[in-house]
Amino acid sequence: MNEKLTKILRRIDLPTLIKLVGTVIINAIDTVQDTKDETALAGVLVLKYDTFVFNSKGIRLAVINSLPMEDALVLSNICGISGTDYKVYSLLEKYFNDGYNYLKSKTLIDFFQLPNTFYFTPTVDSRSPKETITAKFGDEIKLLSYLHPYQKRIKDEAMIRLNMKDEKSFFIQMPTGAGKTYTALECVVDLMRKPRGINDLGIPLPDKFIVWLVDRNELAEQALESFKKLWLIRGDHNINLFRVFKNFEPDFSNERGGIVFVGFDKLYSVLKNPGHSAFNSVKSLIDNTELLIVDEAHHSLAETYFACISKFRDTPFMKLMGLSATPGTTDYETTNKLVELYSADKITIRNENWQHISDPIEYLQDLGYLARLKTQLLETGVTTGENSEDSVLTNLAANSERNQKIIEQIQLADSNNEATNTIVA
Repeated sequence: MNEKLTKILRRIDLPTLIKLVGTVIINAIDTVQDTKDETALAGVLVLKYDTFVFNSKGIRLAVINSLPMEDALVLSNICGISGTDYKVYSLLEKYFNDGYNYLKSKTLIDFFQLPNTFYFTPTVDSRSPKETITAKFGDEIKLLSYLHPYQKRIKDEAMIRLNMKDEKSFFIQMPTGAGKTYTALECVVDLMRKPRGINDLGIPLPDKFIVWLVDRNELAEQALESFKKLWLIRGDHNINLFRVFKNFEPDFSNERGGIVFVGFDKLYSVLKNPGHSAFNSVKSLIDNTELLIVDEAHHSLAETYFACISKFRDTPFMKLMGLSATPGTTDYETTNKLVELYSADKITIRNENWQHISDPIEYLQDLGYLARLKTQLLETGVTTGENSEDSVLTNLAANSERNQKIIEQIQLADSNNEATNTIVA
């Protein structure tokens, strides 16, 4: 299959192949694979896209334009396209560009005599943006985890602040791998189990929303799934979970509370556009949120993050909880702003005597919660004049000599069967 696909792709002209593969990838693999000809570059595309190769508009159209005239005319007849010879390529481009779907992909794939695994299958997330978690009598529940003593101390401190009327915001700092997400979700469970009380008319007070804000969609989904499992073990009533990331846009206008997992990008795209179809719904969510939990909170001062958080802070009764492994920064001004945002109140790891730990990582390693790593510095001698993180990473990833040294180090570690934390400089 790969040989047939490579043969189809290598008919594309060299400049177009270089563009399709990308100079970053070409530079990155240059020392380990020759990328100077059509066959090599076609092989890279096969490795990169596999059965999804024709889902790429650029590749699809390049393949069509690489067809010999007689093949192009045959394909046009199969597609029911009529036109003169010199227009056949533009007509095929339009046909396979506009609304590329399963049927059109089947025509193209069958024409090239490739397996049906290359057919276009759209990825459709049929899940609802709202989900109700219900534990049924008789269900078998398995305990997946529990709070370690140091996590319990973190949670207890957090719950004290969450139950204080005058406490508006605070920050939880736990090392990577110490379980900050699970610890925070335990706090959410306790809050959602807490009786809401009744008003002066004897009517139960409505539930409010707890919003979990993250910078990546997969983190939102992971936190949601973790909460579902935890609530089935610890929950005492039905509860609504909401997704506000990817294409999910629940309507909060008539909802009465629940847990909402939100992506920063999604939220910002709605809030910056008052004409957005979900703007009023999100505004209703913000107005009825009692707790905003910001994961990876050390990013809070970035323009898009801060704009989102500020909207929630305008809600009088709302509390703000930040989670991070690394809240500190060498920028004095930025540090002060971050401290101000979270009220200079930071909860960190304490020992069994409730004393603060100067080195939480070493403390958790001594207790066996975190592993000790054998660390070595790998000097590559590569420098970059870029300033932004994305530009730096792009430059480094494109350096083939640096990549070769990393590959050699991985091979060495594998041959020695050792777990080594290598810091690449």
